[in-house]
Amino acid sequence: MNMKKAAALLLSLALAAGIVSAAAPRAKAADAAPYSSMQFYRNELTSYTGSAKQVVVPEGVETIGASAFQNNTALTSVSLPSTLKSIGAYAFAGCTGLTSVTLPASLTALDDYAFSGCTKLASVNGGAGVVTVGFSVFESTAMLNAATAAYVLFGNGVLIAYKGSSASITVPAGVRHIAKGVFQDRINITSLSLPDGLITIGGYAFKGCVALGSVIIPASVTTIGEGAFYSCQGMTSALIRSGVQTIGKRAFSKCYAMTAVTIPASVTAIGGFAFQSTAWLDNQTNQFVTAGDGILLAYTGSAAGVIVPSSVKTIGYGAFYDNSNLTSVTIQNGVVNIDDFAFYYCDNLITVTFPPTGLTRIGANAFRYCSDLVTANIPSSVKTIGANAFASTPWYNNFASSFITAGDSILIGYKGTQANVTIPQSVKTVNPGVFKNKTTAVSVTVPASVTSVGEQAFMGCVNLASVTFNAASFTLGAEAFRGCTALSAVTLPAGITDIGAGAFVGCTSLQSAYLSDGLNRVAGDMFNGCTSLTTVRLAPGTESIGSGAFAGCSSLVSPVLPVNEVFNEIGLNAFRGCVSVKQAVIPDNISKIGPGAFADCSSLESVDLGQGVASIGAFAFSGCPLLHSIFIGAGVTSISPETFAGWTQLTIFSVEAAYAVAYAAANGIPCEFYSCIVSIGGYPAFGSILTAVIEQSSDIGMLYRFTWLRGGSPVGTGPTYYVRQADLFAQLQLKADAYRDGSRLGTFFSSVVVPGKGYNTAYPNKPVLVALGSDFVTLAAMAGYEYRIGNAPWQISPYFTGLAPFTEYQVYARMAETATRYAGPVSDPVWFKTEKRTITGQIAISGQPYCGLALTADTSGLVPAQIPAGGLAYEWFVNGVSVSTQSAYTVTAADVGKPVTLKISGAGAYTGSLTSAPVTAVKHPTQPPGAPELESATSAYIVLKTVAGREYKVEGGQWQTSGVFGRFKANTPYTFYARIAETATHQASEPGPAAVFRTSRIETTGAVTVTGSAVFGQTLGAQVTGLSPAEATYDIEWRRNGATVNVGNNYTLAQGDIGASITACLVGRGDYICDIPSQPVVPVKAAAPAPAAPLAAEVNAKSLMLAVEPGCEYKLGTGAWQASGLFTGLKASTSYTFYARTAETATHFASPSSVGAVIKTSAVDAVTNFTGQYTAHNSVSLAWTPVTGAAGYKVYRSLLPDRDFVTAASVAEAACVDGGLTTGTTYYYKVRPFTLEGGSEVLASASPVIAVTPLPLAPTGLTAASASYSSIAVAWQPALGAEGYQIYRYDPNFLTYVLIGASQTTAYTDTGLTPATVYYYKVKAYVVRGGEVLAGALSSNTSASPVLPAPSNLTAAAAGYDSINLQWQASEGASGYDIYRYYSGVTTYEFIAQSSSTSFTDTGLDTGTRYYYRVKTRFDSAGGPVLSAYSNTAAVTLQLGGVPSLQAQNNSIISVETSWGAVPGANGYIVERTTASSGVYTQAADTVQTAFTDTQVLPDVAYTYRVRAYRTVNGASVFGAYSPTATVTTVFAAPPSLSAVSASYNSAALSWAPVPGAQGYRVYISTSQDSGYYIASTVSATSYLSQGLGTGTTYYFKVCAYVVIGGVTYTGLFTPVVSVIPIPSAPASFGAVSASPTSLDLTWSSIAGASGYVLYLGPSADGPWERYKVLPSSATGYTDTGLETGRTRYYKVRAYRTVNGVNVYGTPSDAFWAYPMSDAPANLTAAAVSLGSVKVNWSAVAGAAGYNLYYYKAGMSGYALLTSTDSLSYTFSVTLNETYSFKAAAYVLVDGNRVEGLQSSTAEAVSVFSAPAGVSAERVIGSIIRVSWNAVPNAEGYEVYRSTSPSSGFELVRTTSDLSYTNSFLLINRTYYYKVRAYATVNGARVYSPYSVTVSATA
Repeated sequence: MNMKKAAALLLSLALAAGIVSAAAPRAKAADAAPYSSMQFYRNELTSYTGSAKQVVVPEGVETIGASAFQNNTALTSVSLPSTLKSIGAYAFAGCTGLTSVTLPASLTALDDYAFSGCTKLASVNGGAGVVTVGFSVFESTAMLNAATAAYVLFGNGVLIAYKGSSASITVPAGVRHIAKGVFQDRINITSLSLPDGLITIGGYAFKGCVALGSVIIPASVTTIGEGAFYSCQGMTSALIRSGVQTIGKRAFSKCYAMTAVTIPASVTAIGGFAFQSTAWLDNQTNQFVTAGDGILLAYTGSAAGVIVPSSVKTIGYGAFYDNSNLTSVTIQNGVVNIDDFAFYYCDNLITVTFPPTGLTRIGANAFRYCSDLVTANIPSSVKTIGANAFASTPWYNNFASSFITAGDSILIGYKGTQANVTIPQSVKTVNPGVFKNKTTAVSVTVPASVTSVGEQAFMGCVNLASVTFNAASFTLGAEAFRGCTALSAVTLPAGITDIGAGAFVGCTSLQSAYLSDGLNRVAGDMFNGCTSLTTVRLAPGTESIGSGAFAGCSSLVSPVLPVNEVFNEIGLNAFRGCVSVKQAVIPDNISKIGPGAFADCSSLESVDLGQGVASIGAFAFSGCPLLHSIFIGAGVTSISPETFAGWTQLTIFSVEAAYAVAYAAANGIPCEFYSCIVSIGGYPAFGSILTAVIEQSSDIGMLYRFTWLRGGSPVGTGPTYYVRQADLFAQLQLKADAYRDGSRLGTFFSSVVVPGKGYNTAYPNKPVLVALGSDFVTLAAMAGYEYRIGNAPWQISPYFTGLAPFTEYQVYARMAETATRYAGPVSDPVWFKTEKRTITGQIAISGQPYCGLALTADTSGLVPAQIPAGGLAYEWFVNGVSVSTQSAYTVTAADVGKPVTLKISGAGAYTGSLTSAPVTAVKHPTQPPGAPELESATSAYIVLKTVAGREYKVEGGQWQTSGVFGRFKANTPYTFYARIAETATHQASEPGPAAVFRTSRIETTGAVTVTGSAVFGQTLGAQVTGLSPAEATYDIEWRRNGATVNVGNNYTLAQGDIGASITACLVGRGDYICDIPSQPVVPVKAAAPAPAAPLAAEVNAKSLMLAVEPGCEYKLGTGAWQASGLFTGLKASTSYTFYARTAETATHFASPSSVGAVIKTSAVDAVTNFTGQYTAHNSVSLAWTPVTGAAGYKVYRSLLPDRDFVTAASVAEAACVDGGLTTGTTYYYKVRPFTLEGGSEVLASASPVIAVTPLPLAPTGLTAASASYSSIAVAWQPALGAEGYQIYRYDPNFLTYVLIGASQTTAYTDTGLTPATVYYYKVKAYVVRGGEVLAGALSSNTSASPVLPAPSNLTAAAAGYDSINLQWQASEGASGYDIYRYYSGVTTYEFIAQSSSTSFTDTGLDTGTRYYYRVKTRFDSAGGPVLSAYSNTAAVTLQLGGVPSLQAQNNSIISVETSWGAVPGANGYIVERTTASSGVYTQAADTVQTAFTDTQVLPDVAYTYRVRAYRTVNGASVFGAYSPTATVTTVFAAPPSLSAVSASYNSAALSWAPVPGAQGYRVYISTSQDSGYYIASTVSATSYLSQGLGTGTTYYFKVCAYVVIGGVTYTGLFTPVVSVIPIPSAPASFGAVSASPTSLDLTWSSIAGASGYVLYLGPSADGPWERYKVLPSSATGYTDTGLETGRTRYYKVRAYRTVNGVNVYGTPSDAFWAYPMSDAPANLTAAAVSLGSVKVNWSAVAGAAGYNLYYYKAGMSGYALLTSTDSLSYTFSVTLNETYSFKAAAYVLVDGNRVEGLQSSTAEAVSVFSAPAGVSAERVIGSIIRVSWNAVPNAEGYEVYRSTSPSSGFELVRTTSDLSYTNSFLLINRTYYYKVRAYATVNGARVYSPYSVTVSATA
């Protein structure tokens, strides 16, 4: 039915304890579901451990993880969600009971063996969207086994198996995808045809098809998978048509026979080693092998320096992998991407030059292990750098900063160990994993420059406690802070735009998270496992909460979901396992509650579904045992059958005909019709009262208890709530717990309201001006007010400065905003005008006082500094005469020599004037001109060019206007100057730059003739004739082809002169000038003499070498001349004639031939290839090429290279060994073949000489072994003849072995080494000769590594619930130690920390887990850390402590307060209770606090409690031991603080503190302390007045609380007994006043029941008191007489009542003191006696010692003491025109102190200084107006003010002592207004009368 809106129940305070009645049924059990067996992470179902036959995978799951259901034999069917995208490897493998499965359309990928071994799986439906299928997905399934076709297809054209055996494969048309490994290892396949339409070839599809010859990839294919044709060893070619985009890793690797590959430009990605070990790649002639779209596959060259061509776009995966030749690389513009592993292990690569622009990506491991790479200037164009791209390089390891940055400010590494990490301001991107497992980090500051923090950036930083984000806009990667177990709070800035999944997963200390307003989604698993998280602030604009976002947040109590239009779904498992959540309020904007959203929320008691909810997913509320009822509205149209799985009790409340009703019936769930809406009535503002409003469909006996929540925490109870300051801008919500029959049915929540401030509504006072100046105004300060001038901002201070002078302003006031109230309304404005500003300071004249230049005013010293235009007037004076009123003045010629001054006066809003210091005008200086220019010059005169206005002079001469200068010496330089001549206005300039001009020389004539022979080497001479003048001086210049080559009378001809024109020239010298040439001559070559006959140098059988002389040439017989002495093609044993001559040169002709020389050839040739080497320490082996025809060979030896050869051997063969030599001595050898002619040896020519030095042979048996962590011992066998040994070690920097030491023995220890580094060694033997070390050959090499010892004696001990202490023995050479940890849930030992000592404490661990540890020794080397082997293993299991103590006490009759000692590390506590009748403990609470109020108890029952702590570890609870038990009975506590006092003679007043939950109190009374008590009254208040009691009788009282429940009254414990005796009350209104100078009147109020009064007298207010007077009951006063004037008396009074003849005395009054006072002085008068003086007179008072005179005037808070005097009058100065009031009092002296008597009546006086009266203004004539007025008494003079406005703008125009003022030179027809005031001098200061009235006249 539609909801009946009953009148909103505004709940009144009269309802006891805030409760309204209604009713609801008990809950009912429902079937359990297996949801607890499913585990999820990041939209993936990671595992299923249940045994159900039918499993429903909830919607929202996108991936079923690897092995999730593997070997689950119970499973028979599984329902897959429509959101599923992929099924992981082995996901359902071995599910032998699974018979069929339907794959959703969303599914795209099936990983390896996903359904393998599902032997009964006969039907697989759907799968049309699947495009990727792994290995053997359906292996050993009934479906695949039943298939009979050779090609088995699945889904939409996926080939999943081949069951044929053909050698020729034709893949059928319609196949779009080939699954992984379909044809793998089919060695019989020889041919392959692929269809058009095929899109992907799966990984290893044709791997190992060794007989396959070739393949054509059709154009439809886009992807060739990894290893698709791997090891097709017989494949010879592959044609890849255009269209293919991706070729996977090793796709054609090991296709050894492949010689031809066509790779189209459409290919944009090629995986690593795709064509490795193919003939095609190995035979490439171009060392840069590129393919596809500019992809460099491999570099096959061996160059050390490589320049990557500009045509390359991508340097492919592993293109330079392990290239040890490479030392430098230059990457040119054009390369965009360097792929993964591109330069991996190029261990000799030293430098890389990156392109300045264009390069955007460097892949993972791209330069890893480039162990010589010392520089990497990565350009800013690089936006992405992969993991470990530069790891293990010197550049990375030795980076100057702990923060390793590269590219576009990318942080790629962090080497620091600081606790407080501040990322540098320059960083833009933090790469993934940069700070991963940095256990030293405690805090991190992310600067504003960062725009991206990568995945897992801070993962595993277990000590990271705080993070500060300063970035304006950035994204946070997935799992960025995963496992940061110390992180307690995080506030994300407004600029964050995206956070990846799992960003804070496992941050077990995280208590609060504040997400920025700009973050519109909460990513999946963002806070998964944050077990301490209690507070989350989501952005108001949140659009989605991802799967598992808050799963396992066991401390999260009350998540508040955003209310907006776009947030409409709660994701999969969003709050699963939030075991502390007791209420779930789903706002109206939510339409869908995802599967498992609140599953396993074991404390969930109530769910408030918003009106917008339409569907509730599977398992959404599974495992919520405390949720007994839920209201499901009519808008819900879809509820999964598994939604409420696992409930044991449930009642659904709904409306008639709703979907929920049918759902409840179908699932056997009780359903009742009920609707209830809780809302908050009243306006939410400070000071207002809010009320609870209930709207329900019908009254079904429900009972409500109201709790007011602020931010989720209780702040009040009951149906009303007063809004306090703390509530402002907080989220305020009303919670209504619904009860029926004493049991809670559910909890309802109102919408959240946010109270604002209250309003100030009172209209404010107008501001009051206190002081005013030219630039400031001061207002009267008013408490709580703020002020504003014009539209300026409001301010608290009433003082405003910086105002413009002589300007009107309006000022406002209002009540200022406070913490609780907004600002009030604005007052009416008050107008005022600032005074004129007087200019002060100093001014100066700016500019040079030069004639013709303008001077300006320098006002930098003017105060104020900034004066607007029109505020100043200027006047210039020359020699005291005003010359200008402009702001600038130009100096004239008439001003020269005269003083110039400037006067500046205020104008407009400014007044006053200033005069500058004078400056003297002078002529304008002139800039000097340039240097003079030459017009003409002779040997005696120089003429300059002249310019008008200039004058000239020669150095040492006078200035002249003429440019002619004469009588100079010839050929002499002279210096000239020019300047600007002086004029009437300008000074003469300084001389300009000098110019030097020279007079000309004297012309000379004559002739010159050449003498001598013009032949090379001859000397020529020169003869001069006809010289004029005869005394002229000259030189002879010799010129070749016109160029001078010599100066002098003679010249010897050189090679360059041959054939050239040579002339001798007569050239004038000094003062003479001429240049007269001779007739030219042409020199020729010289003749050369004939040389001697040639000699033979070497004679062979068929060739002969003559001894060649320099410059000669030779010929044989009549043959041609040649420069070489070698003649070949001769006959053996034949005589030939040879000739020589000197060859023609550049300077000589060829000489005649020499005489002939006859030379005979030998029978054989000289030997060739003559070599020698030592073969032992004392012998050498010689060898040469045998000579044909030689009978033998003579071997000659010498100790010198060119003489003293002796025969060492004569041998028949072409080799010999020369022994018996001295080790280390160099021997020289040559050999000559010989023939036998007639029995005699005929020697042929000798071979070239060679040198051989016998040295010790290379040592053998070389070994090397670790001697310590930093040394290696090398040893070898002795070498014969060795005197010592040199040891060499390989140096990778020089790529060779380098000498490191020497030894006289056969052993050597190399020290200072780096552990775990391989070192290579060789050894040479040596001898010493002549001080020189001669070493033999290097031995073969050996290698070893220094071994770093592992730590020993590792021990582990628990140090608490979450930490373990480790200790071990130190290792030699350790720089530190690396600690590794293993525990269940990880696959291997993980590195966790480094330690510099031999101990470590591992913190942040999981309680209940057993941890295993191993340690390695670490040695920090320059190349990076070196680690030893592992130590022994140590293990320990962490336990959670028991609860140490427990206290319990009843808080009320229906609640028990429990508290206990905290357990370190506990995430929460389980409180259990039992009763004597039950004996079984049940859970009462699961709380994170150490106290719990149990409200689910019954009255008058004894409850026993126990508590145990737990810690949530990976979703499971680890429990500690139980606490001791505590027992308490549920009764009301005794009302506290009971008190009883006498209220009157017959009544007593009782009061006590309230008892929570009590409906009322019973008051018991007795006259006996121990018995006889009866109920005096039952009251609801906490006070009681007991009346009708007997005076003086003792009465006893006690009180208990009670409540009525179900018609039964339950009373609580009694208070302790209190007693009271009724006595008369203390007299009220007790007081005393002076009645005369010697008496006091005392009075008091009558007391009911009093028989009389006793008056007491004491020396002070503290007593002691003596009975003074006893007075009758009718007396309410007493006059005490005969007293001393001024002496203080102290009194008390009390009543008494006579009972049975005994006086019962009442309570005394408070003490009161008074004294008799002197009479007031009479006849007080006051009158002005002069201007500014007043005299006060009074009459004498009898007995007075003196008088105090008081005064008051307006503005004072009261009368103030003016003077104390013993006279009867006083005169003092006053302010004119102000009224003063006076009072006087006489005083007497009592014990030396003045005691004042009564004050007189008041007297007033004023010293009047009147405004001038009788003021008039009249026009006298023309523009003259006369103003006149009457005299003012006591005035010294008058000020006349004038304006052209009647209300403003008045200026002082005259000060005068006359009674009139005549104003002349006024403007005709303008009305002028005047006012006058008088002035006088009082006490040295001028005072003014008020202004007169304003009068006017028109000129």
